[in-house]
Amino acid sequence: MAKVTIAILAGGKSSRFRGIDKQEIVFNGQKLGRLAAQNALAAALPVIIVGRNHSPYEGLPVVFTEDIMPGFGPLSGLHAALSRSETQWVYLMACDMPFFSEEWLSHLLALTSRTDVLAVAAQSGPYAEPFHALYSRDLILRLESIFAESPASPGRYSFSRLISGVPHFIVPETVAREYSPDWRLFGSVNSPSDLEALQKPQ
Repeated sequence: MAKVTIAILAGGKSSRFRGIDKQEIVFNGQKLGRLAAQNALAAALPVIIVGRNHSPYEGLPVVFTEDIMPGFGPLSGLHAALSRSETQWVYLMACDMPFFSEEWLSHLLALTSRTDVLAVAAQSGPYAEPFHALYSRDLILRLESIFAESPASPGRYSFSRLISGVPHFIVPETVAREYSPDWRLFGSVNSPSDLEALQKPQ
């Protein structure tokens, strides 16, 4: 049985793309969402799509789910993925992230077996990268507790807040760059300029 499930957050439309669903945007001849799913499936692991638009994934052996507790941004998607997953760990991606590395995923998984943590992510400057990161199902109750708290303060629903209160491991950026020297692994298509830059040959 797999130790990890790959979850792809695929909800919402982008104002920078005139309201187009980003998973439908064509990246080097392929819809972004389908490309992300195919990358994940190549690792021979279970794949969950968190979102309502199933069309980019037609014919692919993926499982679909939707937010159980909507309104909390990407953390709602993580909560849904962890709740639906049949494995202890979820590797989180987004539908607008066109690159994937099995070697990086394997590196993160190795860290979970050596350290008592609930999340493993890459450092990026002073922050932790929330995607291409691992999260344990043991975070479900913490997420629900965060959602239940009264009125929001800035950053309340951030991934940094989620992991700051639990044991976690941050992979130094220098180490992460051994797996993605140009940082494309963590790149996302948030604007037309991002699309153009990420489509350029490596």
